[in-house]
Amino acid sequence: MRANPASRARTGNIAARLGVSPFAFIRAFKCETGLSPQRFQSAIRIERAKQLLLKDDRPVTEISLDVGYDSLGSFIQTFTALTGISPGQLRRLARSAPPDELFTPTADSYARPAPAEMTISACVSDALESEFLVAGLFERTFPAGIPLDGCFIRPDSTSFHLQYFSAGRRASLLVAAFRPLTWLDAWSGHYEALRVCRIDLRLDRREIPTVRLRPVMATDPPLLTPLPLLQILRWTGPQN
Repeated sequence: MRANPASRARTGNIAARLGVSPFAFIRAFKCETGLSPQRFQSAIRIERAKQLLLKDDRPVTEISLDVGYDSLGSFIQTFTALTGISPGQLRRLARSAPPDELFTPTADSYARPAPAEMTISACVSDALESEFLVAGLFERTFPAGIPLDGCFIRPDSTSFHLQYFSAGRRASLLVAAFRPLTWLDAWSGHYEALRVCRIDLRLDRREIPTVRLRPVMATDPPLLTPLPLLQILRWTGPQN
């Protein structure tokens, strides 16, 4: 999938080549990645689309075709849901600063609802001084779109608190550590030596998650929400 995001290989055909049933393949795939094959491929396609959008000035329609979408409307809808902004907004915002300018996040909350009912508190025990830390609580079962709440974490204080409304839903907590990167790389999602921790949570339960960072693996869904967008939300507040 990563080598060819536009591939149209069907789950049944892949399962047959592996000698297993489609159900067994989907279950094993989801166990490894946290997503179904279809949703994982959608995430990979949008990751590639982000890179292509910032590479040149080709029309969005051409890029949507390149990553495997026949419908421009379906592409824009999926892109916006998984990144938090439309393809045109991504391109415009990414070009609002010199591409080689360093992205330097400021520690603060960026998407907190008001008022909130419950709080998650956690601490990152293995952060490095050379890394920036970001934490987000996502309503989806994988980190995508605009989080329920989140924050950039100060290097000298690795604890954080996230707030949310209790609704009995599942959510995904993502903590990521990344090294200094340029403005363009921050928008496109090109992270060097990214380390992550993703924890599935029940929002109706009080949990104190343990955050242990690990290197990103090929089976991890991509981090699709652009980090500078979270910084913009810190300044402007979430857009409804």
